[in-house]
Amino acid sequence: MKKVIIFGIIILVIICGVLINMFLPKIVSLDRIAISDILNEEKDMIVKGTFTDSAIGFSGYNASSSEGKVFLEISGKFSLGKMDGNFSITLNKEKYGEPKEIYLKDGKNSVKIWPK
Repeated sequence: MKKVIIFGIIILVIICGVLINMFLPKIVSLDRIAISDILNEEKDMIVKGTFTDSAIGFSGYNASSSEGKVFLEISGKFSLGKMDGNFSITLNKEKYGEPKEIYLKDGKNSVKIWPK
């Protein structure tokens, strides 16, 4: 009886860990991101897109710049229909400078998205 209770608790902890991990934001891989438009306005660069996987909702981004290059890491998390996969990211030119190139990153890989 004691072994059954311990086994049940272990299974419950594993299931809870998997469920919590599913709902935490993660950097989305490049093959799951579709960029629809990049606008070069006077004070801002605006990157618009969506996720190709409907189960992922947009949860934020990290941006960094170096030598005229802006690098974006887009985060998403598992969605049960409450979150939208569309995103619009505004990059202020005062903060990031006048970008010459914009790249998407997913940790190890990067791809240039602007200019094409």
